Amino acid sequence: MIFILEALTYIGRILTGFGIGMVTSAPRVFMTEISLPNMRGVVATFPNIAISIGITVQAGLGARYNWTTLCFISSAYALFLFFFNFGLPETPYFLLQRECTDDARDSLKKFRSKSHDIEKEMVYLIEYKRQNDLHRLSFKEQMLIVFMKSTCKSFWMILIYLVITQCSGVTIIAMWTVDIIRKSNSSIDANSGNVVLGITRLIGGVVTAVLIFRIRRRPMALVSGAGVGVMCLAVTLLINNLKAPTPLPLLCYAGYILFATLGHYNLPILIMYELYPLQVRGLMGGISLCCLNIFIFFAIKSYPYLRDDIGFANTILAFGICSLIGEFIK
Repeated sequence: MIFILEALTYIGRILTGFGIGMVTSAPRVFMTEISLPNMRGVVATFPNIAISIGITVQAGLGARYNWTTLCFISSAYALFLFFFNFGLPETPYFLLQRECTDDARDSLKKFRSKSHDIEKEMVYLIEYKRQNDLHRLSFKEQMLIVFMKSTCKSFWMILIYLVITQCSGVTIIAMWTVDIIRKSNSSIDANSGNVVLGITRLIGGVVTAVLIFRIRRRPMALVSGAGVGVMCLAVTLLINNLKAPTPLPLLCYAGYILFATLGHYNLPILIMYELYPLQVRGLMGGISLCCLNIFIFFAIKSYPYLRDDIGFANTILAFGICSLIGEFIK
């Protein structure tokens, strides 16, 4: 019986991982293809805001319910999303690639207001399609675009940025929040602190969505990296020097989350859908997100060993150093 339960758990985890890998790629491509060019940056931050809402809700539910009940609640969200997706139309870009101009126009009407000039945008899309030779690519054509210098340069730049963010602890602090708060000599309950940091992430996501309109990507990345590094150094000093529990570590983690949301959490995924050629945006975005999921897996799995081998304070210090080193690479 125990063997069967373990087997079902592993199968469930595999299916969940497979589903998450798919769901982190397709919606981002979908959103960038249906949004107006001047709104593409802010729209691309919406998935991270949604993730922030999810983490906050799960943190609150996790403080009240056990793991089994939480799984049932989460499965209800996934089931709702499954049925909801049946009503989504294809994107105009996708339909234009398949020479379905009338279908593309009908699709565009579903994503625009009644006062929007559909015909003007259709002329723009058709002209853009002609100038960029957008069509349904064969496997050979896809590979030629994938290995173009501009595509490869974008891929390696994004990959390096993803490595920097994971080495800075962005996923570890999000996934191991309760353990990290407990070991930071914080006077605030770890579960309550988890909810506070979830709300902080949500606020940071909304602020970042607003700032995307006004600030260029590189300054946001630099400020984010510097802020994350400084917050990690501050937490390390607090852990090593404060003897009595204090709320200061949680405040530093809140600052960490705000700075990380400004760049480390949002920008790598945002820029990958801005830099890759439209013809292979879905493919290269999927490959990049696959790499990100691999990095996340190793980061989450390595944390307990890193914490036990070099010490908790030194682990947080390493996050800060990696973030500051990334400033010179950017």
